[in-house]
Amino acid sequence: MTDTPLYPWSIGSLARALLFYGQAQGHADRRVLEAVAIYYSLFHLGMFLVFACPKHHTSDLLKSKIQTRVGSGDDPSRKVKHSALGEFLGTCVQRGLPRALFDAFVRAQDLRVFINYGPRVYWRGSGDISVDTCEHHSSELAAVRIQLSEIFHDAVRWACTEGANGGIWVPHAIREARGFFAHSARRYYADWCTDEEAQVAESLRASLEEEARRRVFGNTT
Repeated sequence: MTDTPLYPWSIGSLARALLFYGQAQGHADRRVLEAVAIYYSLFHLGMFLVFACPKHHTSDLLKSKIQTRVGSGDDPSRKVKHSALGEFLGTCVQRGLPRALFDAFVRAQDLRVFINYGPRVYWRGSGDISVDTCEHHSSELAAVRIQLSEIFHDAVRWACTEGANGGIWVPHAIREARGFFAHSARRYYADWCTDEEAQVAESLRASLEEEARRRVFGNTT
């Protein structure tokens, strides 16, 4: 596990992260959809690090879930609990990952839960029903959204240093994610996002690939 990159699943996770990144930008005027998109953009970016940097797996639960799924050929990300991902990201912060990803993940998770289960309704069986709608404000979403691009770059820079086999698989995974957004009849996300969202996702992907190639292979111009 430590020496073998989980290469195919890093591609899929990054593609998902980019899809939700594009949708987060596209739904900036629709707060509920924006909250969901921001959270899952960060969740799948974290999963990209899980697969790109396996030497940092410290949770026995995380290891066992991934190994079980890999052995069957299935995508392991479906079995990783969100709490286990948070633990993994916290460990990565202790090992040099810029803290912004972890902090944004925690904050976005709180906002998504608030959206999913708010407003808070309280009643003790008699008397007035109380409703709390003030735990969070929609402006918090924008504060996370404007950080997303730099958080992606932080994650890729760290993965290039900490990834399996000296990070050599990172630029390859980013390159292969292009097929999910390229304008063609076979574009995987064609039915699931607008052309504008796909363009936003592809623009960030291209920027990440350029940075990863420069960091891993040196000046490629």
